Amino acid sequence: MEFNPTRTSDFLENPFFVKWVKHPNRHTDRYWESWNTKNPEKQAIFLEAIQIAKGLQPKESNQLSADQYQLGLDRIIAANNSIDKDQERSKKQRKSQRRFLTLGGSIAASIVLMGMAMVIWVGSHKESNDPVLVEIPMVVKTAPKGVKKSILLPDSSRVILNSGSEITYPAVFGDQRVVHLKGQAFFDVERDTLHPFIVKSGEIQTSVLGTSFDVKAYDELEVFHVAVVTGKVNVRTDDGIETNITPTEASFYHKSSKSLSKQHYDYEALIGWKDKILKFNRATYHEVFRELSIWYDVHVVIPEGMILKGDFTGRFENQSLENVLKGMEYTTKMHFEIKEREVIVSLP
Repeated sequence: MEFNPTRTSDFLENPFFVKWVKHPNRHTDRYWESWNTKNPEKQAIFLEAIQIAKGLQPKESNQLSADQYQLGLDRIIAANNSIDKDQERSKKQRKSQRRFLTLGGSIAASIVLMGMAMVIWVGSHKESNDPVLVEIPMVVKTAPKGVKKSILLPDSSRVILNSGSEITYPAVFGDQRVVHLKGQAFFDVERDTLHPFIVKSGEIQTSVLGTSFDVKAYDELEVFHVAVVTGKVNVRTDDGIETNITPTEASFYHKSSKSLSKQHYDYEALIGWKDKILKFNRATYHEVFRELSIWYDVHVVIPEGMILKGDFTGRFENQSLENVLKGMEYTTKMHFEIKEREVIVSLP
């Protein structure tokens, strides 16, 4: 039977859900991400259930025994069922109950229940003076070379991760929505003026409240960029240099000089990748070959002693590697040979 929860306790009574929260893997991640995408109207109770379940996960050095975990879970389920029943009463009764117990909402109720889980843990270990720490696990998503990946974050913000990139974020956001990026990603952030959204990538930090923008920060690059599509974005370096950018503007960070600049940008050249557009504006051939290696998961072999002079300008939309190389052969003196995962460059 299809899982169709109506309240947070339904999640907590689902062994598959609880096991996923405690011991996630790529298979269960895929299932619950898909379920969450198909049931957006249930996201509030879904995230609340995750928070409650996390309350029973202290640090590894202070693990609950199976019996203690089950006891705590049973008490939380019972308490949560009681709250659900209270919320089904009349409006007048519900208001009075909320003043006393939930402080105005189901989210506050989840905080009370998480606190209850902490009390259960501490109560069962009175002889220990060690502090109890509840850790929110970090989620790591990667897009290998040749692959682009769409990701839904805990706050419903959406991310398109470019090839050869990695993003790390908490399973549940706190006061700030902080993610760490290696590589390139396009962000479409849900607006929340109380909880800033922050992308940390190398030596720069990008802060927004709700907007859409692109960040390119591969470790091996000399220049990082942040390009805004909608809204307003603040970019700040580790040295305290900062600037605000708005739509059609991009900020460029130069690692060698640790300088930050901004200017208007070519959308297709910087962000066209997410729409399968590969565009170069007077790019060096090393830059071109680097992009091709990421897009198509190949290794470009340049013979020793070959000097690549000049630059390349071209645009390719949803093209195979073979077609891109043929297009380059028409406008350059180079010849390309594909051998399995290698592209061998030669001159006539």
